[in-house]
Amino acid sequence: MEEIIVTEANYDAIMARINELLLLTDECSPMDDVNMIELDRLSDLIIAFDKKRCPIRKPTRLDIIQLRLEEMCIRITVFWRTHFRIRKHDITQQTRRVF
Repeated sequence: MEEIIVTEANYDAIMARINELLLLTDECSPMDDVNMIELDRLSDLIIAFDKKRCPIRKPTRLDIIQLRLEEMCIRITVFWRTHFRIRKHDITQQTRRVF
């Protein structure tokens, strides 16, 4: 019989048990080990509960572009009452207009 996570207390208890099982197992443990089977089932329960409780939305194109610009250390600032965006390149310290 499979458990169902209903409350935060159940969630916390299962997370505590997962932490205990992680200490008892390692990457060399066989998959038919009792602790590995329990760890697998409990982690599946946690994943299912997390998907229901706080689903992760698909990023928009704007989110992807902003993330990439942050990774490249490019700042985009919007001037007040203008439609221009200014990008300042770190290496040359030049300012460019982006339409």
